[in-house]
Amino acid sequence: MAERLKKPTKVAVRKAVHTAKFSLVQVGEVLKLAIPAALVAAMALLFAFQFIDPPPPKQITIATGGQTGAYFQFGGRYAEQLKKSGIRVTVKSTGGSIENLQLLKDKSAGVDAAFVQGGLIASGAQADGDLQSIGRLFYEPLWLFYRSPQTIERLSDLPGKIAVAPEGSGTRPLALQILAANKVEFDQARHLPITGGDAAQALEKGEIDAAFYVAAPEAPIIKRLIANRDLKLMNFSQAEAYGKIYPYLAKVTLPRGVFDLVGDVPDRDVHLLAPSTALVVRSDLHPAIVTLLAEAAVELHRRPGIFHSAGQFPTVLDPELEMSSDAERQYKNGTPFLRRYLPFNWAVFIERMAILAIPILTVLVPLGKAIPAIYQWQIRRRLLRHYGRLKEIETLARGIRSEGERALLLGEIDHIEMALTAIPVPLGFAEQFYNLRSHIHFVRERFSSIPANAA
Repeated sequence: MAERLKKPTKVAVRKAVHTAKFSLVQVGEVLKLAIPAALVAAMALLFAFQFIDPPPPKQITIATGGQTGAYFQFGGRYAEQLKKSGIRVTVKSTGGSIENLQLLKDKSAGVDAAFVQGGLIASGAQADGDLQSIGRLFYEPLWLFYRSPQTIERLSDLPGKIAVAPEGSGTRPLALQILAANKVEFDQARHLPITGGDAAQALEKGEIDAAFYVAAPEAPIIKRLIANRDLKLMNFSQAEAYGKIYPYLAKVTLPRGVFDLVGDVPDRDVHLLAPSTALVVRSDLHPAIVTLLAEAAVELHRRPGIFHSAGQFPTVLDPELEMSSDAERQYKNGTPFLRRYLPFNWAVFIERMAILAIPILTVLVPLGKAIPAIYQWQIRRRLLRHYGRLKEIETLARGIRSEGERALLLGEIDHIEMALTAIPVPLGFAEQFYNLRSHIHFVRERFSSIPANAA
């Protein structure tokens, strides 16, 4: 005990007091608290990254159809719409809806979205959850142009060779299904796998007698054929019955003169069968791109058409595929707030950072409150420790029996003062620091006045 209470020299005490310094904060103590807090925040950030979407791609591919069809034309319009947001769209010409579905389900094909004719979506696509719908966009009627001196009302009366489109086209299965419903058996020599311009040219030249098309009325090939006075358009007088048998088919009416009022084209109302076209995407397509596609769908398909009223399309329901929740949200709420006023990339960046901010703030706000409290407690604990020892020495003073014991206790007081002055103390605790110094002085003076035989 004597060695521990060895009295320091007055020079050493003065030197320690002289070298004591105050600072606004104790950097070392702050770092001891800040580094663990930063590690916790980093862990929260890594955790949040597990749930945040990556930035949207700069380029996507839309599978359409033949270059003379409406799918290809609409693909170009979608490309123009998304270009405004800095997204480049590659419009891929294909053989039609069936090929489009195959491309969508093949990840290596690089196709992100596609136009698909209603009634052709395989049940397997719905079961896997690989594909989602952005909605139905427009009616795409089944057109049957034919050559005959008489008007034909029943498909079983169709003469000669009929173009039913090649494999991979959405027209082919629908045409064959309608023919089969009319007891017309498939004949490879009679039912030819041609469509588009080739079928139109063969029909115009009289090389075939009829041709099926599934296309929007805006398709150039439809306008071309309906303007040909040598051809007739089949009126499906039993369209209502077809719609009951095949729920994905709607009965639509092509009004007389809608293509040419002066030329009276067509020259009568024509009943047609019409599946509705869906815009289908891969389920892993970035939500921001899905939102852009849905926004473009509203812009391009909301206006009235020959077969539908204003606002009827795009639809928020799809009878064959699960609807994309992002598309539904876009239809319900419109364009997200930030994207109305900021460039697309900036808006998406801020939205992503906002998602990251939630877990970070959840961690940092409590830490921000706890760290100052812990910091203050640590500084006060250092001072209070010396207060406790000083109180102990003051209690021992009552039992001083010799000058040697007095010297030892005074040496302990000097030791406390040296230790105190070596402690870096923030300016905010200067008052407590000097209070302890004054109490040390008070106890030292009291020791000096207590006689050795006071016990």
